[in-house]
Amino acid sequence: MKHLTEEQILTSNYPYYRYSLEYALDSLERIGAREIEFYACFPHFYFNDKNLSSDLVMLKKKLDDRKLQVRCVTPEQCMYPVNIASSDGIRREKSLETFRKAIRCAAELGGQYVVLLAGYGTLDEEE
Repeated sequence: MKHLTEEQILTSNYPYYRYSLEYALDSLERIGAREIEFYACFPHFYFNDKNLSSDLVMLKKKLDDRKLQVRCVTPEQCMYPVNIASSDGIRREKSLETFRKAIRCAAELGGQYVVLLAGYGTLDEEE
């Protein structure tokens, strides 16, 4: 860690999850953020509440206006029912669809990465 540079540390909109998207982006701009991790959740940008084609264009403009570049997209995958390791086939497929949307979102916003958690089973399931 002694060779870690400031450019390797990303700021995120995650701490602002109880604020509007505009407030979060304005604050990130104000503190001097340039490259960010974009946490895709309500109320900022939850994929299933959005028309990805038109809403991504508007989001990109808001980011560009503040000179913020997305390095990675992190879809909500802890609080919402998103779990790629789910034993429920329908939930797993819907979870995979969320990550497909995250990949598309990252690509449209110029991001290089999508943060993905491995998922989890229920505590009473066999390993």
